[in-house]
Formats: sequence, C-alpha cells, structure tokens
Amino acid sequence: MIDKIRVAEIFESIDGEVNCFHQGRLTTFVRLAGCNLSCKYCDTKKYQSHASGDLVLIKDVVKNIKSRGNLNLTITGGEPLWQLVELHSLLSKLPNHKITIETNGSIDISPFMGLANFVLDYKMDYKHLMLESNWNFLSDNDFVKIVIDDNIINYPETHSKRIRDLCDRIKKANLGMAKIAFSPEYSEDYYKYTDRIRSLISFMSKLELFDVILNVQLHKIVDVA
Repeated sequence: MIDKIRVAEIFESIDGEVNCFHQGRLTTFVRLAGCNLSCKYCDTKKYQSHASGDLVLIKDVVKNIKSRGNLNLTITGGEPLWQLVELHSLLSKLPNHKITIETNGSIDISPFMGLANFVLDYKMDYKHLMLESNWNFLSDNDFVKIVIDDNIINYPETHSKRIRDLCDRIKKANLGMAKIAFSPEYSEDYYKYTDRIRSLISFMSKLELFDVILNVQLHKIVDVA
C-alpha cells in the first residue's frame, strides 16, 4: 500500500497562470518533486530531481491542505503525474476542492478524469515526447499551454504554418473545447521577460490567432511565490 508522496512544498499564493478558475485567485499549491523532463526554461529546476523534496504521509498532506480553509487547489511540480498512484490517492481524499493539475504533456492524464481540471503543456523542445492523445480527454475547463521561445517569436514567417497546424490539431482532437494559451519563456530579468511578452502579443497578432490566450506568469511579475 502506498501511503506517502514526495512533496517539494505546500504554500499559499495567487494562481498566476491560466486555469479554468482564472488567474489571480488565492490558491493552495502542492508542488510535487521529480520530473521526467529537464526543460531549459524551467523555473523550478531544483525540483526536477527525484531525490528532491520529502516523502510525506498522504494523510498529512490532506490534513495540511484542509487546515488552510481554501478550496482552490493547484497541483504542480516538478511533474505531478510522475507520481501517478500517489497523486490519485491524494486527490481522491479531496472531493470538495476545485483542483487544477499543471502537467508537462508527456504523461497520460486519463486516470485523473473527473478528479481535476488540467493545464496541459505542449513543449516544442520535446515534441517527440508530447502525448497528443491527451488532447482527446480535454474539456472546455482545460487548457493546452504552448511555450513559445524567442526563435519562434522573432521569426513568425518561418514558424507560422507549424504553429497554426499545431493549434488546428489541438482543436480537432477535442472539438475545439479546450482553450489554447501561448506562454513566453520565463526570464528572471524583468525587462527581458516583459519584452518577450510584448513580442509574443505581436506574434499572435501577425498570425491572427484570435482565439489564443496570452499566458503570463503573474506571480513572477509581482514577485510573489
């Protein structure tokens, strides 16, 4: 019987990125440790290692979450689905919470249908590992978040067909229900990051992507956890 889960941290903050409950809501975050990818732009690299974090009794994690009195809950990482059985056990004990899972798009989400809503990444650097079959399970409460790097932003003519085709495949897979968001690479340099945001807006405009949502890391801009 699995009764422990590897946790990096549990904390309160605003939910700074897109999700069906909207950016800016006060949320309890459970960050799980360990990831199967090593993205260059990851802003929590210290939790990529499977040795990071602490093994905590699932019942104690549940107690911690409930003690905060906030039904808004975001599960992030690392890669939370990497601990599939443990996470399923945790979520099954929180039936009244409004749960969002942030996942990198490379692991099957189907075991969690009905337990949570999703922000599902599509990582261009790891497109060979992206599990496009996940898109079939998405509803209008879910997002596919695509990280758009500087190379794509700076050369829209070169990448426009590839990006449009990707968006069309996502829409076709779930009958256009899931929302699509573009996110610029994060930079700890505030001015570099905000410049990327402006460039991404221009990129979206040039491609006339009128149904794509801009995702910015609001919590990073205002410098909170």
